[in-house]
Formats: sequence, C-alpha cells, structure tokens
Amino acid sequence: MERMEAEELMVAPINVEALTNHILKLIPLKDKQEYIIENSAFLLNGEKIINVVTDNECCYEILEKKMHNGTIQYVYEIGCRIKTWKDGGYSFPMTVDFWFSISLDEIAKFLKPAESLKDFMIGRYEYNPRISSNTRNFIKFAVSNLK
Repeated sequence: MERMEAEELMVAPINVEALTNHILKLIPLKDKQEYIIENSAFLLNGEKIINVVTDNECCYEILEKKMHNGTIQYVYEIGCRIKTWKDGGYSFPMTVDFWFSISLDEIAKFLKPAESLKDFMIGRYEYNPRISSNTRNFIKFAVSNLK
C-alpha cells in the first residue's frame, strides 16, 4: 500500500452501549448514575482486529501486551467516568473515575461492523487543521504497519 485515504482505511467501532452494559453487570452503579465511555474504534487489517485503537479525532494508541486474566495478551484500558443526575441536571468529572481493562479478544465481542475511518469520524473529519493532521499521521502509521 503506497497511499490510502480515510475512505479506504477500515476500522471496527466499539459498540459503546453493549460495552457499557457489560461493565454495568460487573461494576453496578447507584441510582441516577451512568457510565461515560468515549467512542473509539480498532484498526482492521482485512477482517483482523489490530492492536491499535483510535478516537474520532484520530488520536490513536498502540496497545501493549500485559498480564490479564492469567495470560499475556493485548489489553485495552478504557477510561470510565461516572455521570450523576441531580436537580434536573447532571455532573461528571473531567478526569477518569477508573480504568476498565479488557483484552483484544474480549473487546471483539463489543465491536460494530467495519466502516471507513472517515465514516467513523462523522463530523470530526477535516474539522480543523489539528484533526486533519492527526488523520494524515494515523493513515501514514496504518499504511506502514498493514503490510
């Protein structure tokens, strides 16, 4: 692959609702609370999930292997914030309340069907020069690593 565009690079977005429900089963919340989990997507090489995750502004992270559930594997650490509803409104912290760890194999159960990077970015694609630069850098990274 010499050159690729955002319309050609494929990612698998996380199904945030399904993942949130999974976390809720493991870590229940009090009444009037809910989790906030950022929307992310995994890079695909064909149909294979790669250990690279990005947000909708192409700020990406390369997952590292860690000890998880008794084996060494790629682990995604998801920042979870807790939104609390009160007095007709809500509040949530600017920082992460806790990190939820899940393996690459486990996260596969919570992915939506593949779509282009451009479609995943929705309204953020070419939104400003910083995001345009992030997108170009992410595509260059992907092209150099999807051989």
